[in-house]
Amino acid sequence: MTWEHAAEIAFDSLAEGRPITVGLIEDLHAQLVAGTAADTSDAGRIRSIQVAIGTQGGGVDQARFIPMPPGTTLKAAFGDLVEWIRRSENDVTDRDSLVAAAMTHYQFETIHPFNDGNGRLSRLLIVLQLLQDHVLTEPLLSVSPWFEARRSQYQDALAEVSMAGDWNAWVTFFAHGLEASAIDTARRLESLLVVQQHYHDVLRDGKARGIVRDIVAGGR
Repeated sequence: MTWEHAAEIAFDSLAEGRPITVGLIEDLHAQLVAGTAADTSDAGRIRSIQVAIGTQGGGVDQARFIPMPPGTTLKAAFGDLVEWIRRSENDVTDRDSLVAAAMTHYQFETIHPFNDGNGRLSRLLIVLQLLQDHVLTEPLLSVSPWFEARRSQYQDALAEVSMAGDWNAWVTFFAHGLEASAIDTARRLESLLVVQQHYHDVLRDGKARGIVRDIVAGGR
């Protein structure tokens, strides 16, 4: 339940009017990796070791991507990214929120600030940023399934930004992912509402009263 707990902490923080900060993201990382192999002394802290992405046998020479080394530059880059995230579409930058989320995601994955759990954390950060920018009003969007199902395309699109500066392809891919995820989320919610209505009707026909009917009705 670590992901769910981390998400709850994140969404509650924004609902209470607190900004996205380095400290918040570090706390979320600690929650995400709790009880896993990544739950080490570096959990919830910017990584202190070099990492390599996409290795087949563990060697750096086989890595698909090698992020910047640990140290002052890494911490500064991550701090700058988090500061940039906080600039919502209502700021003087007048940025497009979806494009901004795509850029944040690319930069987060490129910096790769933590030893492990960066993928899960960066996908949670997508929803947080869209909530912050008032694109979403409720934290119901789930983006992980779509991106996980297209891992190779996802990695290729990120790599093309690094190698060729192809932002258009990456933003387009990212936007398709959010659109598909939003449609899937809406369908799931509609299905749940149908089930809720079914049980509401069953209880109504059975003349159920009190707390049982209230629970099924969801406070309607």
